[in-house]
Amino acid sequence: MAHPASGEAKVCAHAPARHAQEERSDMAHQEAPERWPACLMYLTAYILPLTLLISFYVVPMFTVMYAYGLVPAMDWLVGNDDLVAPLHQAHDSRQELDNRGRALYYRLVIWLWVPTHVALLMWALHQCRATQTSIASLAMLGVCMGFLGAGSINVSHELFHKSNAYERAMARLLLVLVCYGHFEVEHTMGHHKNVGTPADPATAKLGQPFFSFLPQSVLGGLRSAWTLERARVSRLRGSARSSWSPLFENRCVNAALGSSLVFLWVLAVYGLRGAAFFLLQAIVSVIILEKTNYIEHYGLERTPVEGSSESATPKYEPVQPHHSWDAPQKVSNYMLFKLQRHADHHLHAQKQYYCLQLNQCAPQLPAGYPALAVLVMCPPIWRAVMDPLVLKARSQRSQQGHVSSCRKTQ
Repeated sequence: MAHPASGEAKVCAHAPARHAQEERSDMAHQEAPERWPACLMYLTAYILPLTLLISFYVVPMFTVMYAYGLVPAMDWLVGNDDLVAPLHQAHDSRQELDNRGRALYYRLVIWLWVPTHVALLMWALHQCRATQTSIASLAMLGVCMGFLGAGSINVSHELFHKSNAYERAMARLLLVLVCYGHFEVEHTMGHHKNVGTPADPATAKLGQPFFSFLPQSVLGGLRSAWTLERARVSRLRGSARSSWSPLFENRCVNAALGSSLVFLWVLAVYGLRGAAFFLLQAIVSVIILEKTNYIEHYGLERTPVEGSSESATPKYEPVQPHHSWDAPQKVSNYMLFKLQRHADHHLHAQKQYYCLQLNQCAPQLPAGYPALAVLVMCPPIWRAVMDPLVLKARSQRSQQGHVSSCRKTQ
């Protein structure tokens, strides 16, 4: 089993005892003399923040060109990962090799994103107050800042899935700055439970265009988050575990208050231009996020359990690798902190990003998220590319009995 980032294999490799011989064989093949170059590849994610400065001072809209042009080109040139998780390989955090020095490095790479985003947002707002900056320049900068905001939502996604209170706080700060604080609630309590079912607003149906999916996911996500959080707060207060007011226990309310306070501060300090810029970057961030949501589960469905499909609340098969699209492209996987290894994430939501693997039971996307985000904007081309792959994935699942074989990965 080959691993493109051999430095990570030593941290992530693990297997059940009954497969010890296979594990030794895998580990022997994964070992390589150089450890740190692979780890350092995650720093390529920070090229995106640098493109904001290039966009403002050198080449207008360079961030868009980079994300939707250069990154897909590099994906094509560099090629794909060929690591596929063996069916026998199970995730057990207790069995992961404990190398705290290396783990801290990987976490620092993620944590560094938070001050980077804050610093660039402050710099961009300062440009709003500069009289020599034109409205057109600010609009272009707002769009580019939105790409950074989308990257920040991705980082927040990695952080809020962890049990560490400090990481969850950093995640919430990033979400407040793009006015999408409810995403944590809906994603962790709703999406991961309901993915691939009609109850999930973030699962795109086969043939559904992105422009129909966008309001479904945004508005449906808001409704779902509010319902889920109200129920959580009600349960919390019913168990007498908190003396706080229900208003302040509600994470959706807290996030909305946080974003409102930031907006009012921006309006007071940087004026209407700053406020408009702040809203623009938030809107662009959300649109790019929802493009990703659209891609990740497009056309993939969970089957109702036999005998429950006619009920008002049908039960569905457990979440499996074939309910998420994987993308094996090397470059975009590093730049997105392996978000594209999405099937493994849905099986093991708290698994560290650097341990995520491709899964041989998951359908594979023809390109990375950045390239497909361009196709999303042209529904006929998107459907011509993706619909046959969805039908092929469904056919393979039914013919090869993926349900029984892939359950071994859990």
